[in-house]
Amino acid sequence: MQTRTLIDHLSRDLEPVRPRNVFGEARILIILVVIELGLYLGARMFRPDIAFAIYLPSFWWKLLSLGLIGTVGGIATILSVDPTGTSNGSLRFILGLIATSFLSGWLFCMPDWLPLPASRLNPMQGLHCIYNIFLLSIPFTVGLALVIRRGAPTDLEGTASTAGMAAAAWGAFIFTFACPIDDPFYIALFYSIGCGAVLMCSRRILRYIAHW
Repeated sequence: MQTRTLIDHLSRDLEPVRPRNVFGEARILIILVVIELGLYLGARMFRPDIAFAIYLPSFWWKLLSLGLIGTVGGIATILSVDPTGTSNGSLRFILGLIATSFLSGWLFCMPDWLPLPASRLNPMQGLHCIYNIFLLSIPFTVGLALVIRRGAPTDLEGTASTAGMAAAAWGAFIFTFACPIDDPFYIALFYSIGCGAVLMCSRRILRYIAHW
């Protein structure tokens, strides 16, 4: 078979591919955050002391830290689905951002009461937090999966990891409005468990979705 004939045979059923729109993909994630937050708050799923909590530094520490991690993770995912993109630098940056967020919480928001760390834990409330973070992260995982399928990532593990971190952070961000506990020690333990569970499941699922 001649080369031209072979090329014609292989390309006969190909269809034009629509170019990616990075800003359009970012809008999808922004709209998803706005819709889920609106539905969550519209269902009055907010902490009973929200009027007092908005004046607490610890509340804003949680909100801003998780929002920043989710935003950086979402941007890193969008950029990494390009065939020439990689997530190595983004993953290190996100991990550094998480460490900085924990450190700032311990330095500026740690209460000076309840001296024993174990006495500040509330296991039942912690399980409630883990469950809700996992549940609220599902729509973001689906949205990021759609973004990934529109691209052609070559760093499958890295893309799946950044997407999992972003989904976990945004799920925890939404739940921040309902969680009545702002103690950094509690957040470091139970939010980490919830976000870690989201990350592990997302990596396992999105790694196969990212394959092309």
